[in-house]
Amino acid sequence: MEEYKETLIGDDLISFQTYLNIIENQLAPKNLKCEGEEEIKLLDIYKANSTKDYLREAVANKVVEKVRSLYPTHFPVTAPKQEIAHSEVISIKQKKMNDNLNYAPFASLSAFNGTDWSSWEINFENVLYLMSVRPDGTEINISDKVKLALLKTKISSEVSNDLAHRQWNAVGTYAELSEMLRECYTKKVLSDVELRTKLINLKRGNSDIESFLREIENLARRAHLSSPAASRKALIIAEITGKFDANLQRAVINNGLKEVEEVIEFIVEYENVGKNMENKRNVHKNKNQRSNVQNSSSTTYENPNKRDSKIKCEFCGKPNHTEDICYKKHGKPTIAAINPNVEVKRCFAYGNVNGIKKQRVFFDVGACNSFISNHLAEKLIKYKGLIKNKEDKVNVSWGVPSQSADSYDSIGTVAKNFSERYICLNLEKINMLNYSSLQNLHSIIKINEDVKGLHIENPEFDLKSKEAKEFLLDKYPILKDEERLGCCTISCPDPFVIPHSEPPKFKRYKFNTAQQTQINNFTDKLEEMGIIEVSNTNYISSPMVVPKPNSNEGRPVVDLSDKNHLFEPHRFPSPTFREITKHLSSAKIYSKLDLNQAFHQIPVSKTFSRYLGIWTHKGCRWYVRMPQGYRNASAVFQMILQQILGHLEGVIIYIDDILIFTVDDWSLHLQLIDKVIGALLDHNMSLNLSKCIFGSTKLTYLGFMIGSQGTSINEIAVAPLLNRKFPQSKKELRSFIFAANFYNQFVMNFALIAKPLTDMLSTKVKLREGPLELAAFENLKSAIALAPTLAHPVSGEEFYIESDSSLEGMGAQLYQWHDINGIKQKVPIAFMSKKLSAKSKILPPGYLELRAIITAVRTFEIYIQNEHTTIFTDHKILVTLFSTTQNPILLRWIAEIASFNVSIKYLPGKLNGFADYLSRSKSTDTYEEEVEINAQHPQRLIPINAIVENDKPIVPDYLYKLTKDVKVVHDEIFLQLPINKSFKWVKFIPPEEEIEVATRYHSLGHFHPDKAIKHMKRQVYFPCMLTTLKQVYSKCLPCSKVNKSKKKGTAVKMALGSTYPFQHLAVDISGPFTQSRLGNKYLLNTICQFSKFVVSIALPNTTSSTIINSLRQHVFAIFNVPEQLRCDNAKCFTSKEFQMAMEMEGINLEYSVPYYSKSNCLVERSFRTCQEMIAKLITERKLDRTDWDSILHYVIRYYNAAVHESTNESPYFIVFLRDPHHLGWIENTTFSNYADYVDDGMKLMKEAYDMISKFNLNIRMKSKIVEDMKQTPPPQVQKDDLIMVQMPSRDKFAGDYQGPFKVIRLVGNVVHYRRTNRSAASTCHITKIKLFESTLKNIKKLKGGCEE
Repeated sequence: MEEYKETLIGDDLISFQTYLNIIENQLAPKNLKCEGEEEIKLLDIYKANSTKDYLREAVANKVVEKVRSLYPTHFPVTAPKQEIAHSEVISIKQKKMNDNLNYAPFASLSAFNGTDWSSWEINFENVLYLMSVRPDGTEINISDKVKLALLKTKISSEVSNDLAHRQWNAVGTYAELSEMLRECYTKKVLSDVELRTKLINLKRGNSDIESFLREIENLARRAHLSSPAASRKALIIAEITGKFDANLQRAVINNGLKEVEEVIEFIVEYENVGKNMENKRNVHKNKNQRSNVQNSSSTTYENPNKRDSKIKCEFCGKPNHTEDICYKKHGKPTIAAINPNVEVKRCFAYGNVNGIKKQRVFFDVGACNSFISNHLAEKLIKYKGLIKNKEDKVNVSWGVPSQSADSYDSIGTVAKNFSERYICLNLEKINMLNYSSLQNLHSIIKINEDVKGLHIENPEFDLKSKEAKEFLLDKYPILKDEERLGCCTISCPDPFVIPHSEPPKFKRYKFNTAQQTQINNFTDKLEEMGIIEVSNTNYISSPMVVPKPNSNEGRPVVDLSDKNHLFEPHRFPSPTFREITKHLSSAKIYSKLDLNQAFHQIPVSKTFSRYLGIWTHKGCRWYVRMPQGYRNASAVFQMILQQILGHLEGVIIYIDDILIFTVDDWSLHLQLIDKVIGALLDHNMSLNLSKCIFGSTKLTYLGFMIGSQGTSINEIAVAPLLNRKFPQSKKELRSFIFAANFYNQFVMNFALIAKPLTDMLSTKVKLREGPLELAAFENLKSAIALAPTLAHPVSGEEFYIESDSSLEGMGAQLYQWHDINGIKQKVPIAFMSKKLSAKSKILPPGYLELRAIITAVRTFEIYIQNEHTTIFTDHKILVTLFSTTQNPILLRWIAEIASFNVSIKYLPGKLNGFADYLSRSKSTDTYEEEVEINAQHPQRLIPINAIVENDKPIVPDYLYKLTKDVKVVHDEIFLQLPINKSFKWVKFIPPEEEIEVATRYHSLGHFHPDKAIKHMKRQVYFPCMLTTLKQVYSKCLPCSKVNKSKKKGTAVKMALGSTYPFQHLAVDISGPFTQSRLGNKYLLNTICQFSKFVVSIALPNTTSSTIINSLRQHVFAIFNVPEQLRCDNAKCFTSKEFQMAMEMEGINLEYSVPYYSKSNCLVERSFRTCQEMIAKLITERKLDRTDWDSILHYVIRYYNAAVHESTNESPYFIVFLRDPHHLGWIENTTFSNYADYVDDGMKLMKEAYDMISKFNLNIRMKSKIVEDMKQTPPPQVQKDDLIMVQMPSRDKFAGDYQGPFKVIRLVGNVVHYRRTNRSAASTCHITKIKLFESTLKNIKKLKGGCEE
């Protein structure tokens, strides 16, 4: 028998081992051995009945009778039975059945391989107990000899060789053998590092595959012993599959194997298939050749070499198989094993065809890309509830290639090439490879002609759906044409096109022959349906092929990414998940409509079509219907459907998904369906009626399962996410977290579970697969898989919020008490969680608890509006904080909470399960745990015990070093300090209240710490009070907004001085203003830095050419070309055209400091003065605002004639050395000749220029305005610092600073910043900012100085 046993593998080996165990259990008590003729007869008996299940009691009893008949002397035959009553016959049969042990549990027990005897012995004792239990509940007493015999059969060959020197086989009692094994095989404790090292270095060597897998399993169980039970199986499976290639790992995932035993069995058969690969190819080849001649189910095979063990079976490829042994010959239910390395032309289905016409199950596991074992197939076939009649057999067929010419007429029609691994049950997809999903399977399955899947009909739903469809088809016959493409009466609005110079460059994609054919068919179909038309546009996009999700096939699309950049986004809101579920509280019946190519039903104008060109094999075309890749397609379609159906109640629209819901009234629901479809048809839209769902109590919508009981996660939609492996790159990690975040509202404390993963998204943290990260990855998947059903909120009922906060994050849950089957039950409605930043962790507990409440209220606002809500917190002080706090931040939060109808109650942590889960790792309320801790750390807990027992505060020792006057009054410590001149008693503040007390004293008047400390010293004391006050002061937001920045004076860079008029000019542009009658909108001012003479020009635009011509005509032609021209960084001044024009004139350009107006202050001040004078003249003369450029020359004349404060002379006098005549009387000066005029003028000019130069130098030396700051920023401003930005407001009480903002980049003197909770960035000059919060380095420096 041992030789025959070595030829078997897989299920046949297990079956034969069970057969041998039954024989040994009968012969061991009699000290008999199976030898000689008896061994041959017993082997022939097994070969004749190899297809039977020896785990069944009836089959095992027949084997026992055969064995006893071969040994008549040791098992005497009982006397013939006499004729007795029927009741006595039943009792005798029952007694005979009870005399036999149940060997089914014993066969499933693995052999002892020498790992740990104590653990294995427990399992062995449990199996013995299961074997001894009778069907009526009584037990059979198993003798010591039987126990010893059973134990010896479970000793492995390795253990037998190890104990050969101790003659273990000669031991006479069970207790002696058990003690011997306990001495030799005690459990060896290895550290986690040793276990991990041994697991990594483990090699298969010469051992068989099953022993190798068992060794991996043993080490993995010990290595992950501390892991949560929910994720332990997944970790062990990951360790096992990690030793093999990616094909096997993908096969395990595709087959939905969740149990370790299933995976081991799967891999064993996987390896065996690989060994016999070539033989199986020949088998398939022979069968394909014979299939054209006769039917496979009726073929009779003959094997002339059935007794030769060297020749393999022609049917199954196993050696030593005969015609009467082969399971294929006898029609045993099986399934073909497909491996990526095996070429399979067909799949086999066996069984009694005539009896199972209506009980046929079809599986699809990805056709030649996966692997399913025979044992797994049998488990699926024999699943409880799948087959009502146990005697019937079920055919299994899957992955049949469409090009196969095999005939299946004898077993019925078989669906080919399933593209999905699911069937449709009650309008819900069910995974055929998931054991939990198979619980809902019906035995009667209708085969759908569509090869995409199978459909299981439910009579209740089918009646309503059939009634609805018949009603709609009778009223709207146009619905019968499901291929009709509607054209909506509302067109797509033309988007605003961003100005651009030329069309985007055409992208070319390369395709193989199959892809090109697919694209050609795609474009031909679009043109046939009237979606695209012939055009000559030069805005052309190219088709491309993208892979389908969870499939190897491709899908043709049009790449409009480069064209989408030309369109401004169209903003139109879509409902959120919470907005949808809020309206479903009373819904009982649901329907969902499917529009036929929804986006293509919206027409577009020809103006818009110009930008939607597409290149086809027939030439250029453009879209006349809205394309799917258009950036605003979703928003536009949402807007159009809202216009059509927005007036109807009981209808939810999310882009093209239309959900209809009503109460439990089918007639009312049918009327609402009629209104919705009627409105759609009135606007000439089309539906795919066969894909619509009517009258369902539960359906999938937006990836969720919506029903009368609430909303849950769709198991089918989440399956790809749960089957993912640990990410190997940050891109994969980000993709996984974003996909998992879609279900965050279903998972309690989602952010805290995912925190180890989200922390790795930072650029400062490397991606690593450590124990913490792997545990978080598996825990997150387990939490999503086990997520509860969220109930729909009931309006008018009380809402409850439980919130809590810890140093890691905050969380909350919203729930109600619903009446379910007459019992009030707590049902969750939504969850919220958020992790804390590093800066938030230093806040006091009261801040964090109140922050958790305000965050929960904001998150659940849509539910609790106008509803009374009770908020539970485990922070007792928080209840009284609402009436006592003076902190402005907390007061703002309290005011926001007070706007809702809420009540806050204190709930102790031991009663608040949510808070206990978030804040406490394990409960500390048990007395036993206190005793154990006190025994381990008696010295540390003496002060704590004193507090608990005496309920009095303990005076710190260092207080007695400061003063001897210390007293305790009403559980508070008071002391007198010599530094206090009045020698008053001051209160001692414990460390946990220092920040809260310092914040309260600072909030009294928001004084500077140097002033607040004087008042604080008179009432309280704690170490480092001034340092704590400075820390609170630096983080106070109102102080940062109002207080002026006290910066040290910066070095003034001397501007280049002018020695004569129009040597150095400054120029700038202001506007746009109201367009004048002459078409001018801008004002160009040019000012002389020496004389302050202004030339102002009105301009229609700000192009570089316009500015150049104006300067040449009005400035350079009259006052000559300057040496230097100073301007800002506007595009018109930095363009190449302007720079080349100034270079041709020989002018040196100098640009002012970006984002700093004072660097070009002369011209900026002239704008302000000119604009004020223009406004006053318009008001005085009652002119129209469009005439501002007609009075510009009067304004400039008055400006230049006025005395300038910096020079004490008018600009006109400095330039022309005389006063203007329009001012009235002036002194007449006469000269005899021209030479006297020149001489006198030169003297006057020299005196005037010297005087002006002195004035300008004096002004520059006294001025503290920074003309050009240093090139490097001050050292105290760094990246990631929090700053306040100066933004003056008209409200004098609002403060000059806004913030805080976060510095994201420093470029010279320009600071780029943004708000901490936004992504949009802004810029400002470095002189406009001040630090909001002291850096950690400065705080440590202050603390260190105080401690010293």
